[in-house]
Amino acid sequence: MIDRILKAIIVLSVLGIVFILLYSGASAARQNVFTANYNLSSSDVISYDDPDRARQFVSELVSDKAQFYSFTASKGLEINLELNIPRLEGLDNFRPSLALFGPGLPMPPESDLRKLPFTLPPEYGMVLSQDDPNEPKARILVDEPYTQIGFWEGQRIGRELTQDGTYYVAVFDQAEHGGKYVLLTGNRNGASLADTLTFPWLWVKLHFWYEQGLIALLVILVLFTGFVTLGYFRFIGSKKKSSN
Repeated sequence: MIDRILKAIIVLSVLGIVFILLYSGASAARQNVFTANYNLSSSDVISYDDPDRARQFVSELVSDKAQFYSFTASKGLEINLELNIPRLEGLDNFRPSLALFGPGLPMPPESDLRKLPFTLPPEYGMVLSQDDPNEPKARILVDEPYTQIGFWEGQRIGRELTQDGTYYVAVFDQAEHGGKYVLLTGNRNGASLADTLTFPWLWVKLHFWYEQGLIALLVILVLFTGFVTLGYFRFIGSKKKSSN
């Protein structure tokens, strides 16, 4: 009787964890991209297609470098970009800037150009979002429901494109601080079936990136122990049947 109760508890626990992770994956609307997989140098650009597809680029900024993303888009597309900073010790004052530049965007004032750690291509306009270092804004807290990770809300840009062409997104920090961030792009649900099925693994990767490896390891340990215990009960049950 005790064995049956213990087995039921283990089964429900394992199924509960698996269900929560898969349900979160099915509910999540963004495809997650780890920029570390690209092995980029400071001069490289991450190019992505279908810019309206919702994505979350998980990355880390080197202190004195800018990171660049590019996409090709058509006139009339609504571009929405957002930076979020993980709520980690040492990132309290990490406030990176966000820039969108390309054809048809307004020409920036000279004062904005001087803030850039890169040179704007000729005939490219730009939209820049950054905090005034002399008047920093209060930081808005964001709790991501699917991965249970907490962020500070960062810079945002929303813009309807007026020309076809190639556009660039730059993330950089005026104070030359480095740190982890996520860049959210696109408006249309971007999670595929493969993203949903592999979400448990993604959840573990994100928590290691968020420096919560212990929590991720505990989840893995619970699942591993559960499956091993279930296998043990099944083995014992088959032996009892064969002995009878």
